[in-house]
Amino acid sequence: MITEIISKLKQGFEELEKGEAEKSKQLFEEVLQKDSKNGQAYAGLLLIEKGLSKLSELETLEEPFDSSENYKKAMLYGGKDLTVALDHCLILINKRNAKKAKEFEAKKNAEEKAKALEEEKRKADEIKNRKSPWQKNAEKEQELLASSLRNKTQKKKKNKKVFTFVLAFILAFSSVSALIFLKINHEKKREKAISLLYDGKYVEAYHALKELGESTILLENNAALYALSLANDGNYEKAIELLVLTNKKDSFLFEAFQNVLAGDYKKAVNSGLTSLTLPVGITHIPDEAFCDCTAIEKIVIPEGVTKIGAFAFEGCTSLKEVVLPSSMKTISENSFLGCSSLTEILIPKDVTTIGRNAFSKCNLSKAVFQDGNNWTVDNVSYFIKDEAQTAKDISINYTGTWEKIK
Repeated sequence: MITEIISKLKQGFEELEKGEAEKSKQLFEEVLQKDSKNGQAYAGLLLIEKGLSKLSELETLEEPFDSSENYKKAMLYGGKDLTVALDHCLILINKRNAKKAKEFEAKKNAEEKAKALEEEKRKADEIKNRKSPWQKNAEKEQELLASSLRNKTQKKKKNKKVFTFVLAFILAFSSVSALIFLKINHEKKREKAISLLYDGKYVEAYHALKELGESTILLENNAALYALSLANDGNYEKAIELLVLTNKKDSFLFEAFQNVLAGDYKKAVNSGLTSLTLPVGITHIPDEAFCDCTAIEKIVIPEGVTKIGAFAFEGCTSLKEVVLPSSMKTISENSFLGCSSLTEILIPKDVTTIGRNAFSKCNLSKAVFQDGNNWTVDNVSYFIKDEAQTAKDISINYTGTWEKIK
């Protein structure tokens, strides 16, 4: 099914680039019928919605697209590369619109100022024209007198004027240089803050933007999505810190992530998580850790974990995907008993023991062993034939303990 989904996604984007929007839409909808949480398919529907053919064209839109339901689902279910690309387009659109608004405001202010000056000049001219002849003659005499005084003091002020000019030039040059330096330095720091955001270092980006006095509205509006992204990488401490910084402590994610760090995985799943990457640093999954967690759909077990305890995932009927680390050595008895939605499993090469009934009552159609060495089932030799046969054996035919032959 995964191969079919990948093929349809690829065909959908190819049809979109050819201008075949209807064909492309049909392909993306077929993908979502098989995988309702496929971020790439929602991204494709977003492009169709906006009349575009490529993701990179989103940045050319006049208005932001973050109100689109397809965008929200693409951000929720998409991988890191997709969410960062979508955010990048939004940032460019908002930046461009902010620049236009600023230019419009400046033009408007300039026009109003020119209009005010013109009105003041009109009034001054009106007052001037109302003066009597003797007033005009008096003003003329005063101007002649002032001109005479200026001529007399011109020579005395010459040297002083030159000195003042030079001093003013030096001060002005220094001020402009300082302003240019500060602006360049500010822009460099801002670029660094944006790069932190693109690199998925959301907490660091938030602090950097705050220090510069820049807007953090994008981080605040997407705090939940960014926190999920951090959690998907196992960075629960950073995810919790981001939720605190953006005043999202009332989010169900805050409580769920705290439960994960406390090792109360059942409570975390019952809080609303359907996909869970366990935190880096743990070495084993306790017995019955996720027993009867019927809502969980995906589990990613990090490197460093060597053992899955007995009945750890028993009765997780919605569990569709399990990612085992290369450090895994032991899959205990009844670990995945009754995981009826589990259809595929990849056994890392360092696994030496698969306990009794570990995958019993699953619906495995594919089981890939990275190390093709022979195994024994309750001390009876077993030879791996093909993925489908092996999947059937470990979930139905053989419910004994598997041991790798050394």
